[in-house]
Amino acid sequence: MAIPSRVLASGNSPLATISICGDGATGLVAVGSTIADALQLSAVWNTITTSSSGTGVILPPTEAGAMIGIRNDSGQTITVYPKSGSTINAGASTLSVATAKTVILFATRATTSRVLGAGAAQLMTVAICGDGVDGLTATGSTRADALQLTKVYNSVDTAAAGTGVLLPPTQMGATIYVANSGASAIKVYPYEAATTVNQTTSASIAKDHTSIFFAVTNAMWYSINGTKT
Repeated sequence: MAIPSRVLASGNSPLATISICGDGATGLVAVGSTIADALQLSAVWNTITTSSSGTGVILPPTEAGAMIGIRNDSGQTITVYPKSGSTINAGASTLSVATAKTVILFATRATTSRVLGAGAAQLMTVAICGDGVDGLTATGSTRADALQLTKVYNSVDTAAAGTGVLLPPTQMGATIYVANSGASAIKVYPYEAATTVNQTTSASIAKDHTSIFFAVTNAMWYSINGTKT
C-alpha cells in the first residue's frame, strides 16, 4: 500500500497522490433497500456509522485494479451492492457486512479511471493500480506445476484437492490478492525455491476465503487471510 506522504514527496501532485493512495469518508449513513436507492459510495475507504434494518450501499463503478474498503460501525448488518452488470464473489448480486466488521473488495475487470484521470498514462495506471483476472483454475500439486499467477488481483474459480498457484517473482513491496471460489483449499507457493511464505514453503487458502500477500523482502512473503463474506 502506498503511503500518501511518500507519494507526494516523490513529486506527485495532491490530486495524483489521492488518486494513487485513495481517499476516505466517515460518518456515512446506509439507506434504501435495493440497488436503486442504496447509498452511493464515492471514496476508497468508507466507514458506515448509521443504518437501519435492510439498508445498504452501492460500490463505485467496477474497474480492474480498484479496491474499496468498508467498515460497518452502524449496529446493523448492511447490504453492499455492485454496480448494475457486476457481481461480487463469483456471481453474487449482494454482499452482507455484519456490524463491527470490515471488508475489502477488489475488482478483477474493467478500467482504472481515477489514476488515468489524474494524468497518468494507461501503462502507468495499470502499474500503479494493478490488473486482475477471474475464472482461474488451480493446477498441479507442487511448486513446479502449480498455476503461475501474473496479475495483482486473482480469482481462482476452479480448484481440485491439492492443487495450487504460484506467486509472481518476489519483489519487496509487492502486494498480491488471491480469492479462492473453488471447491477445495488451494496451496500458494512462492516463485523462488528459497523464498518463504509466512516463514514456510507454502500457504493455504480455504474454500471461500481470500488472502492478501505482502512481500516484506525480496525473499519473504506474509499473508492476511479472511473469509469471503
